[in-house]
Amino acid sequence: MARTCCPQYTIRLDSAGFKPDKKHRQVMNRFNRYLATGEKPGEGKEADANTGKKKGKVKGKGKGKPESWIDTLREGQAGYSGGEAGYKHKFEVRHH
Repeated sequence: MARTCCPQYTIRLDSAGFKPDKKHRQVMNRFNRYLATGEKPGEGKEADANTGKKKGKVKGKGKGKPESWIDTLREGQAGYSGGEAGYKHKFEVRHH
C-alpha cells in the first residue's frame, strides 16, 4: 500500500456511541446463524425448491433484544462467553 493512486482517509467512529441499524443487525444475525447451522441463507433444508424461501417462518417472532449489540456480534466467537458450543463452524479472532 506504499504506492497507490488513491489518497488514504481516516475513518473515525465513536464506538461507545455506535448503534447498529436494522441492516447491521440483520447481517450479524445472518452470520451467527451461518456459524450455528452451517447453512447459507436460502440453502436451508426447509427451503422451497421454487422460491428458495423457508417455509413456516413468521415475521416478528424474534428472541427479543440482546443485552448489547457487541454480545450479538461476538455470539459465535470461540472463547467469548461460551461461543461456538454446538456450532458447525468455528469463528476465532487472532491478535498478531
